[in-house]
Amino acid sequence: MKITLTRASSTTTTVTYNIKITGGSGTAGWALMRGTTNVKHRTASTGKFTVTKGKTYKVWAVKKRSGSRYKTITPK
Repeated sequence: MKITLTRASSTTTTVTYNIKITGGSGTAGWALMRGTTNVKHRTASTGKFTVTKGKTYKVWAVKKRSGSRYKTITPK
């Protein structure tokens, strides 16, 4: 399973990313976490989210029958 994040746009304080989950099998979902706080989540293999620059987030990808994986991001 692979998580692809593409920077879609940015402002002086935020960055918007497109997310795409590929590989593995089963239903896909993703979640954006800041510490233990679920910032946003979707049951889909694609999506979009906006984060604050300078803060650290974990982007989790999950596929039923394929497990989970995450990427840590700190947008600048």
